Amino acid sequence: MAEYLFKEMLQQKGLDRKYEVCSSGVFAYNGQTPPKETIDTMMSRSIDVSNHLATPTDLSNVYNMDLILCMTNAQKLQLWTRYKELKDRIYTLKEYVIYDDNKNVDVDIEDPYKGSWAIYLECLRQIDICLNKLIGIIE
Repeated sequence: MAEYLFKEMLQQKGLDRKYEVCSSGVFAYNGQTPPKETIDTMMSRSIDVSNHLATPTDLSNVYNMDLILCMTNAQKLQLWTRYKELKDRIYTLKEYVIYDDNKNVDVDIEDPYKGSWAIYLECLRQIDICLNKLIGIIE
């Protein structure tokens, strides 16, 4: 959801040619399609993710990335272990944008997989807040 939402935001700001955005998963299955709930949640924002195919981080261009933003601290720690030399580029999204005034007590955006519609919408809401802050950082 974050990849597609951020691409949309960059395009709206005229920054889409300046930044390359991609996503990968620590435990993703190569070529896996999004669950129906993800597709429906993103369609509520008029963003079509139905053709997205998952890429495992190990098969991505992780070494060419300037910044790697994770949804959870567990994912961040997993990547720190796998890619020690990239540690200074890896953050949680909330941590990077300083999501709250409480020094990011909760830095996770939980995976909504198999959750209710409300859980998917809450996940998207948190991603949206963070990405708006990220736009402010890079503008």
